[in-house]
Amino acid sequence: NPLAPAVISSTPAAFGCSDIVIMGDLALTIGFGWALYDIQTPAAPVLRGGEDYPNYYSPEYAEGEFVEHGIVTDDRLVLITDDYQRWGQWIYGDVRFMHHLWLRVIDVGDPAHPVVTAEAEIGTSTALPDLMVSGLDVDDDLAFAQGGDVPNIWTYDLTGGLSTPLQAFNPGVFAGGLLAAPDRVLVAAA
Repeated sequence: NPLAPAVISSTPAAFGCSDIVIMGDLALTIGFGWALYDIQTPAAPVLRGGEDYPNYYSPEYAEGEFVEHGIVTDDRLVLITDDYQRWGQWIYGDVRFMHHLWLRVIDVGDPAHPVVTAEAEIGTSTALPDLMVSGLDVDDDLAFAQGGDVPNIWTYDLTGGLSTPLQAFNPGVFAGGLLAAPDRVLVAAA
């Protein structure tokens, strides 16, 4: 009942879950890593597999990897990950960031043993994490990804290994979100 939501079950996410994506009977949680759950029985989700990404933090320096976006399609995950570094002192205002944004395809046919099958760097950014913009959507075997300080939207054929984008176009705005359809990509301006 949408007017009276109730918690059916709760599962802790060890890696700082920031988002969840549902596809059929699968739930993908993302953050400082990812986890894939079978939710065929919603009261008893079953962890199918996942990865925690390494992160290091101190007041002067931090580095690690964060999953910005994730999509489950068939037996694969399509992710945008942020390999980041931060250095400087927050208190003195001398903080700098460097983000390398990657489109990553992971075969989860055997979720307990995920395999990265392809990856491509889609952009870099020096923005504060809350100001960095990226977007991702998948339509059949095409991935549409945007990330970094240039608002290009890259189109990749997921069956082709991601070595070369099919095309890149600049919509003139940064994506607050992407929605792919068979004959167009809708961009929510950030």
